[in-house]
Parts: sequence; structure tokens; C-alpha cells
Amino acid sequence: MKKILISLLAMAAMATACKGPANGEPQSANGGGDNTEEVIGDSIIVNVSKEVSNKNVLIEEFTGIYCSNCPAGHKVVSEICSEYPGRIIPINIHCTEYARDTYTTKYGNNIAALSGLTGVPSAAINRHLFSGKSDIAVGRGDFRRCSQEIMNQKAPLNIAAKAVIDKASRHMSVAVRMYYTENSAKAKNKINIAILQDNVYGQQSNMNNNPDQVVNGKYRHMHMLRDLILGQWGKESSPTKAGTEIYQRYEYDIPEKLGSPNAIKAVLEDLSVVVFVTESTNKEVLNCCKAEVIFK
Repeated sequence: MKKILISLLAMAAMATACKGPANGEPQSANGGGDNTEEVIGDSIIVNVSKEVSNKNVLIEEFTGIYCSNCPAGHKVVSEICSEYPGRIIPINIHCTEYARDTYTTKYGNNIAALSGLTGVPSAAINRHLFSGKSDIAVGRGDFRRCSQEIMNQKAPLNIAAKAVIDKASRHMSVAVRMYYTENSAKAKNKINIAILQDNVYGQQSNMNNNPDQVVNGKYRHMHMLRDLILGQWGKESSPTKAGTEIYQRYEYDIPEKLGSPNAIKAVLEDLSVVVFVTESTNKEVLNCCKAEVIFK
């Protein structure tokens, strides 16, 4: 049984600024901060940059174990991650008939429907509708080009996050700090927190098309969506004006198995936490970061 506790502090330019990347330069996975976070007692200190920076890229890749072309899609995403370290955050969403009730979640098909996908492998790149496209979802041939386009866009806010997991109790605290460097297009945005799991060994059609993820005849599934701890479309957050700094902390009990309705054993060391902010429409990811995970 999970529980969520939210604390909110919205401030206008009250915290000490951290040095971040200049506009157009690669920004770190924590959304541009200098990674000087600390854990002091029960407090989780997270610093975020106040400098203008470009967006990180969230690739929500729609996939399934019965999709024969999906390993090739996974390979493309892995290559993009290697080309742009710290800028690309992939989430593999097992959904549609190509998953057939294996590794699916109650969220996947709804995100797929939002994207307008017509087949897999495909992906929502920051849930952005690209010029010339009728739907958000793009095919693997467009993954790299679309990611590059997003990385050249200014982010209206920077995000930094840290997750602290108590191994004994399996309790996790996620601290998120955001800073708006410019006004958002919407009066309210939405914060989303995804729990992912790596190193899930199992079946995959045409796995040999991505041999780097084949181990002893099994496919090594990575960054697999297991839960969205703030619900399907996240939680509303405001204000969204330039100079606003928001700190929120969320509490979550990690169950022994993750991923309703197709749960798998939740291996703590293989979990990761991704934070992303969308517009109130649930589309258009404004920025994202991968939280630093600390065990105690």
C-alpha cells in the first residue's frame, strides 16, 4: 500500500543560486543544478539552477515483448543516450496488444492514447507535437531528430530531485525543487514522478536485433515503467511565473511487487526515479530530470 505526503513551498527568488549551464549548453540530469544536494537528518536538501537552460528530453517509448521491431527501437534510444549523456531520459512503456498483459501498467495505454500512436515501436518525445506531424507519437526514424530539436528549446523551468530509500522499511522520500526562469504558458503545470526498473530479464521478440541487451538468452529490459506515484497525469502545481521556486517532498512506500496489473518483484537497487513537468493539458513536457537515488 503506497502513501503520498506532499509539502509545498513556493518562493520568489529566495534561495541561493547554483551555477548552471549557459543557454544551449548540455545540462545535467538534475535539471541544471550543481549537484550539491545533501541529506541532513530527515531533511533532504536539493539545489536547482536559476540560470536559463535548455530542455532535457523525455523519451516515452511505447513497446512490447511481442513487437518484433522494438529491440531496434531500444537500440536507437540507447545510442541517443550515449551521444547526449545526461540530456536524454528514457521510459519504456509496455502497452497495446504487443505487450499482451506482460509488464504493462494501468497507465501505459492511456499515455499511448494521448500520443495518438498507430503502432510500435514509437515514442512521445516530450509529448510535443512536431511540425508536419498529426500525432505526438513518432517512429524510431525520428527519435534522434526530434530529440535534437527539443534540446535546442529553452526550458521555462529547471528541475532537480533526490530520492532517499530506506532499505529496511522500503520507504522512499522524493524531494523536488523547481525554479521558473520564465513564465510558463499555462497558469498551472503538472508534476509527474515515474518509478522505473532496470535489469528485468525476460522474453522479447527479435532480441538479437539489440544484442547489447541479451544476456544468457534473455532480454535485459531497461527503464521499464512500474508506477506513477502522483497518478496518471500527476499533480497540479502553481504559480508558474518567472522567479518562482517550488520545493515539494513526496513519501512513498515501495511494495514488494511493482506494476499493476502485471507486477514484478521490485528490486530496490534496480529502481530509478524520473521527475517531469507538463502543461495542464498533460501534453508538452516542459523539462525533466532523473533523481539522484540514495540508500540508507
